[in-house]
Amino acid sequence: MNSPYISSLTLSGEAAGDALKLTDGVNKAHILIVWGVRDYIFSYSFEPGAPSCAGDFGTGMTDTSAWDYLQPRR
Repeated sequence: MNSPYISSLTLSGEAAGDALKLTDGVNKAHILIVWGVRDYIFSYSFEPGAPSCAGDFGTGMTDTSAWDYLQPRR
């Protein structure tokens, strides 16, 4: 990962319809991804007691493909 806070995540999760919910218990991170027809929207949050990024959260989306990332919105 290219993050100043976390070098890696170990994710586990589950899919429900067009959504994917991922968690990392060690980093106390949560990610929710919802797929659209040509893009996807995601949100992330770190628990208040997370070892890095404590309390941080945000949303983002792709534009036309999974590789065209747009800056997160808050």
